[in-house]
Amino acid sequence: MTSTLTTAGAVLDAMDAAITRGEVARLRGLLWPERMLTTGEAGELLGIRSVNTIKAMISHSDLRGEKVGGRWLVPLSAVEEAAQLRKVQIVQAMERAMDELGDFGREMTEDEMEEMYAARPGTYPWER
Repeated sequence: MTSTLTTAGAVLDAMDAAITRGEVARLRGLLWPERMLTTGEAGELLGIRSVNTIKAMISHSDLRGEKVGGRWLVPLSAVEEAAQLRKVQIVQAMERAMDELGDFGREMTEDEMEEMYAARPGTYPWER
């Protein structure tokens, strides 16, 4: 028990020293040998813009993640695994569809309105 406490104390001392020297990246590598990503980074790799969607995927066990200091971190290997899931592919397809609808809802110009009416087949009921 004493040796475990001594080892834990040495780890904490090393962590304090690393943080003091600004070696957070090295410290992260010691604590997590696997590359850990923020929810934003994981979303970017998966093609999903919303970090809330990534967090929901973690809470529904569709994506592995670890809560560290109030933040979710996602292992790179989990992102690679999740990219193969049908649920993730559906979200990616929805993101692409939203990108294509980017201008949806904006006011049309007069020229665009005329072009749309000219391209419409048939006649309106009030034109019959």
